[in-house]
Amino acid sequence: MPFPVRVAVARWRCLGAWHREAGAFQFELGSRDRYPYKLAEHCSPLRRPGTTYAEDMQRGKETNVAQAAKLIDGIVVPPGAVFSYHHAVGPPSRKRGFVMGAELQDSSLKPGIGGGCCQISNLLYVLALLSGAEITERHRHGLDLFPDSGRTVPFGCGATVFFPMRDLKFRNALDQEIMISLNIEDGFVVGRVHTAKPESRRFEIFEMESDISKQGEVWIRTNKVGRRSLDCEGQATVETVAENIATCAYDPTAVGQA
Repeated sequence: MPFPVRVAVARWRCLGAWHREAGAFQFELGSRDRYPYKLAEHCSPLRRPGTTYAEDMQRGKETNVAQAAKLIDGIVVPPGAVFSYHHAVGPPSRKRGFVMGAELQDSSLKPGIGGGCCQISNLLYVLALLSGAEITERHRHGLDLFPDSGRTVPFGCGATVFFPMRDLKFRNALDQEIMISLNIEDGFVVGRVHTAKPESRRFEIFEMESDISKQGEVWIRTNKVGRRSLDCEGQATVETVAENIATCAYDPTAVGQA
């Protein structure tokens, strides 16, 4: 079946479950003065050098990113509760302010309503890892879209979403609430996680077992992502949080990565 037909059928089958579980993901909004301590911060540029899709798709992506950020900004997740991207953002429809933007369809970039919102889910995934959260649902990207130049987190720190089937969910593993802050600032989408009390631990993410190799006519990239938890005395605990495999959308030899 054509891609739009497959999507419509899959969404129809999943919408019932999405509506039934909605009550578990209704959270209050908080204000910065109630959560003065910054636990985690990460940002990503709205425009990257070497982007290959058309300018109208780029502008559409920026609109969609700003709309999704606005819907999530200020959400407070209680201790032990699970955050869901799709229940925070909802359906990406024109009536709700979303427009055509570039999105991955069948492993290639094509226009779609809400396209580009994966930049928000990618950012949230990194924030969740840096906040010590437990990832309960995450789907990796099948393409490595750009070289490492300018990359501020390891390859594979992304989470693709597609309403309502592929979601990003994470559990607040702290013993206090966290407030998620998302804003557009000077050409970047900036995410922060705030708490009401200071945390004694901090978290770092790093890359392990990275490899790029040619298989037939394509380059395949693999790695693992680790998370290091440091307590107030500097004692570290390390865990593997993700394993990734993706097809390179660029030639690694041209940028010195292979």
